[in-house]
Amino acid sequence: MTKTKLQHMEHFLSFIKPHIINVLLHREMVIDNLTGFYLRGYFMERLREEFDLSRRYNLDLSVIMIDVDNFRRVNEFGHPEGDRVLREIADIFRFNLRKSDIAGRYGGEELILILPKTDGKEALKIAHQLRGEIEREFAFGRPYQITVSVGVSSLELCSPTSIEELIEQADTAEITAKQTGKNKVVAAWDLS
Repeated sequence: MTKTKLQHMEHFLSFIKPHIINVLLHREMVIDNLTGFYLRGYFMERLREEFDLSRRYNLDLSVIMIDVDNFRRVNEFGHPEGDRVLREIADIFRFNLRKSDIAGRYGGEELILILPKTDGKEALKIAHQLRGEIEREFAFGRPYQITVSVGVSSLELCSPTSIEELIEQADTAEITAKQTGKNKVVAAWDLS
């Protein structure tokens, strides 16, 4: 390589380096490194955008809240085992969700999904499918069984006035699923 080409390359790299660093830092700030899903803060921004679009253009929008049942039992085998389980669940989501769906890590072993342009009945089908896939994936070969409790809320069937209310409805449904036996899906609109 000639000296001139080397100087051009060094100049180019010095120009692009800050941009690459910004992209990497942004990714660290919005992506959970364990699941690859959005972190809660950025997820909430995305939900607000989808909520506003859905209300403005009269589009369907649903939210699914998922909590891993008896996760403390998994962590008895060590936190790396709990991390592995969360990664496997995230992979199940990636395989089963549409590209337009938005996944977030809400906290601990609690995950949340935004389903744009999806009515409540379709969201309920997706929730049942995910619950079943997780139960089947973890059915054999482990000293513990993994299941999930799932809550579903919908803009059209629950009529929330804010994203906080939409999440609260899904969360209440998920808590109800946990309190009434676990490993089930509960629709928020069935609770009213």
